[in-house]
Amino acid sequence: MDGQSYDDDENIKEQIKNALHQVEEKTKNRDAIQAETQTKKVSFKDCGQEVRAAITAERAASDLLKSKRQEMDSVHPK
Repeated sequence: MDGQSYDDDENIKEQIKNALHQVEEKTKNRDAIQAETQTKKVSFKDCGQEVRAAITAERAASDLLKSKRQEMDSVHPK
């Protein structure tokens, strides 16, 4: 094996090592992003449920107010 061939082999090994390191880093980044995305999905789902519950409560309160106004109007006609 001549010197040039050895240098080429070492260069290729170094390139492979660097490429594997880049893959590991990108995999870590991807996994972190996926975990963050999952956390946000759960949070958004919880917020959506809270909004729907608040809307339901607001409608119930509005209906009750309307009912009470009708009741008061029937007792005290204008």
